[in-house]
Amino acid sequence: MLVTTKQKMYLTMHGLVDKGETIDIPEDVINDFGKDCFEFVGEVKPKGNETKPTDENTGDEKPKKTSKKKTDTTEE
Repeated sequence: MLVTTKQKMYLTMHGLVDKGETIDIPEDVINDFGKDCFEFVGEVKPKGNETKPTDENTGDEKPKKTSKKKTDTTEE
């Protein structure tokens, strides 16, 4: 979970963390210290798996028409 610390503390995976730092820690660590030591920022999404809206054609939509003329390059 993404949290901001309310006090200076030592965390095994992050070392010494100053008051006001935003860090990503597991929920069990939060439970060990107590929820009053942290301000909850939100859930962390795994890196590389972010979902962003795209303009890709999914097959459900008709392709957009272009204004360029197509030339026939087939040989007879």
